[in-house]
Amino acid sequence: MVREGFKRPRGQTAFGAIMYNFQGTLNPNSKRTWTLLIVGATIINVWIQVAGPPRCESIALMTHKAAETSPPALRREVVVPAPAPPLEDPCDVEYKRVTADRTQGLTKEDLKRSWTNTGNRQRLAQLGETLNAMKRKPRPIKGVVSGGSISLGHGAEAGLRYSDRLEKWFNDKYPIPEGEGRHQILNKGSHGADICAMAKRLNLLFEDLPPDIDLFVLEFAVNDYQGQDHERQIDFKMDVFYDGFDRIATCAETVIYKLLRQYPRATILFLEMRTAILGRKTASLLHMGAAQHYQIPVIDYSEAMFPDYQFLLQLLKPFNYSTAIGDTVLPYPHGCHPCVKEHIVPGFRANGCADVCTIMKFNPTEGPLHCQLAQGREPCYVPFFAHDEVHPSGIGHQIASDLIIDAIASTARDVCNRERFELAAAIPRNGWMVSSPDLLDRQNAFVMVNDTYEVFVKKRKLEAATHTDGFSYFDDKFGRFGWIATNEQGGESIQFDIQQPAGGCYIPVLSVLKSYEGMGTFTVTVTDKVTKEVATVEGDGLWKPKISVPVDIQLLQDGIGVRCTGNCQVNVQTHPKKDDRKGNKVKVVSLAVRHCV
Repeated sequence: MVREGFKRPRGQTAFGAIMYNFQGTLNPNSKRTWTLLIVGATIINVWIQVAGPPRCESIALMTHKAAETSPPALRREVVVPAPAPPLEDPCDVEYKRVTADRTQGLTKEDLKRSWTNTGNRQRLAQLGETLNAMKRKPRPIKGVVSGGSISLGHGAEAGLRYSDRLEKWFNDKYPIPEGEGRHQILNKGSHGADICAMAKRLNLLFEDLPPDIDLFVLEFAVNDYQGQDHERQIDFKMDVFYDGFDRIATCAETVIYKLLRQYPRATILFLEMRTAILGRKTASLLHMGAAQHYQIPVIDYSEAMFPDYQFLLQLLKPFNYSTAIGDTVLPYPHGCHPCVKEHIVPGFRANGCADVCTIMKFNPTEGPLHCQLAQGREPCYVPFFAHDEVHPSGIGHQIASDLIIDAIASTARDVCNRERFELAAAIPRNGWMVSSPDLLDRQNAFVMVNDTYEVFVKKRKLEAATHTDGFSYFDDKFGRFGWIATNEQGGESIQFDIQQPAGGCYIPVLSVLKSYEGMGTFTVTVTDKVTKEVATVEGDGLWKPKISVPVDIQLLQDGIGVRCTGNCQVNVQTHPKKDDRKGNKVKVVSLAVRHCV
């Protein structure tokens, strides 16, 4: 119903009539105005519903049509700019920058598998925060790598060790202005050393190290389980909780506990390496208990690389572990690729790299294996294996450094993204292998460690007070010096003096070489020069495991029997060769002294 007074000229549409009546009537206070607006809006809405929305062309389309219909001389190409790419997260950009040199073919899945225990990342985050602020607050990063011959870089050319690569990464990616120092990673690797060797020397190591260490890398997975050896007939252990497990586990806890107390802000992590001998287990399980108890990150090289290696073996087994000429089987670095002899030190370079078939001869479940090559096939060389079945190649060292770098860089990225981290990890009030962590301090409070060759610390040489001509100081393998006697008749002797503050209580610990052939027996006598008390211990350098490593002999007992009050003598007397043995070698490598518990 239209209100009275509404005028509709002849021939005019309803919409036109509305517009006609709007002229001069748009008074906001007028009821007529509001009525006209409501009616007009209703008519427009009905029109859109029936006829559809009005056809409108975009400016770009109209311009394009105009260009097509215009004379050629007037045409001009119209370029519509592409949408701008989304802005990349600056934290991701920085992560990609510092990990750009990662080993080709190392996948995200490899990296994820390697981080087997994240622990409490608060200390790692502090390192990441320091790196993120390096441009504003430059300062040198100091790190320490401790381990066996793998960390030492046995067989690898100079500069290729994972510690060298880690140091280079810090200096390349986080440069410091000239004159303000350089980032430094100290290498404390030692042939055949296990984590107990480090625990015994920690107090001396603290004296050698600067007070502001940012990073500790502990690499003992190989030596803590079976030591290092190159014998083909390896006497591998099938049981996980082998004889001596508790001693090594206690040493692992000691090292972690004392490092946390001495360097509360330092990042401490395990790097778990492994050999190519599949029958050899590693101590990663042993370390994991201590790592979880004290919330220490664990980076596992074995978990990153060996799942693909097992798959490679499955594919190669029908062909005597050889590959078709030119066939890599799996992508780099997991498959078969040319041996890079330049990565091997000249002393081992002549023999080249160890191929998979040769390595598999060490596997005790493989049985007799012949490595003859069929026509059209060639040996398979895995890039991260080197000249033997124990040590990694230069590529293997590079991958180990990549895994550590990714743990640091990914945590730095999380710091950049303002991710919240746990509170500082408190040292547990109870121990893992002992009732109280404080007991670890007392059990390893060594005040003297004298060695025949450098192990972790600057050498305090083990000097003999007296010795017979049959005992000589020389190195019999890999620069491992020692006081050595080989006389098959026996009767050779050597004496060492202990000089500590008088009136105390001290426990001497003698370290001798244990091996599987050619070793002799001996007697050790401890004499206190003040009390005149004497204690004797019988020793034997021969054992069944096919490994050759120094082993500690505790010469006195805590709280029982004879004690050393500070001024004592330790004498080693060799016995004649036994008929069923190939030799009579006795090798003394270390004498240490600790306080009684």
